[in-house]
Amino acid sequence: MRHPIHVAVLAIALIAVAGTSALAGPLDAAQKAFDAGEFDKAADLFEKALKASPGDRDAALGLAHASVKAARQNLYYDALDALAEHEKKNPKDLAIRVAMGDISVAIANTKTDPQALKGYFADAQTHFEAAIEIDPKCEAATVGLAKSLYFTGDFPGAVRAVDTYLAKSPEDQANALFWKGQALYLDMMDAYRAAGSLTEEVQAKARQAMGAYSGSAAADPSSYDTWIQLAYAAAYAYDETTAEDAYRKAIGADPTKDAPLKGIASLYANEKEAKTGVLEELAREHPENEHVLLYAAFDKYEHEQFDDAKALFAQLAKVA
Repeated sequence: MRHPIHVAVLAIALIAVAGTSALAGPLDAAQKAFDAGEFDKAADLFEKALKASPGDRDAALGLAHASVKAARQNLYYDALDALAEHEKKNPKDLAIRVAMGDISVAIANTKTDPQALKGYFADAQTHFEAAIEIDPKCEAATVGLAKSLYFTGDFPGAVRAVDTYLAKSPEDQANALFWKGQALYLDMMDAYRAAGSLTEEVQAKARQAMGAYSGSAAADPSSYDTWIQLAYAAAYAYDETTAEDAYRKAIGADPTKDAPLKGIASLYANEKEAKTGVLEELAREHPENEHVLLYAAFDKYEHEQFDDAKALFAQLAKVA
């Protein structure tokens, strides 16, 4: 005959296993949706999992990540509340601290009231600083801190945060260097607006931003955002060669965007032959890129080279 205590313990264990098994399904489905880039679906599934098991850490983290990715503002506070419960239990939980910082930044960016906005960015900075104390080599925490400082206009603070991280020589630098570039770029733009022209000081600041973006691009050559920002900074530095090269790399990184073509047209606005030459090369290099073909065709039309323009428009019609 089994002892009553043993039976009770067995019953509790079975209930716990059943609960874990029931939760595993929604969590697995949510993670698969997230990995597939279906962030709205993932957010809904993580929310369902969290309601089924309010204390589940993975569900709380998943809801935070998915709601930010999907910009599901209605879920931000639920995610933040769930994360806060875990932070109370373990203030040294790195993933929880970073996620709380990310959610706080997301909430701050929905606010129009200056005090509310400032409060949530301050909360974000607190969480990211705590995360950096836990792991000084955590790029996600450094980038989060740099972002929160960047969004509040503290560009020097954002640069210092990234430089402190980079001084430790971690392997992951691409994202941190990108946000350093962003802070330096906006600092340059402030100087440009104040001066009213591209002074030597403004150009020097543009070159500083270029240095950060170049480092980011070297670490991750696939980033469209990095290449396009490098091109913009180079244009302000009067560095046509670097700007053109970066615009070309941006086209390769994301063929769906037309901003690089607009940039090239602006870069060579007073150099018609140079612009035509670049567009001709790009049309040969990217024969199926709709934006490239359209810009090249209109350029030929503007130069009254109607046969060439007609041929490019016909080529465009085939790929459109």
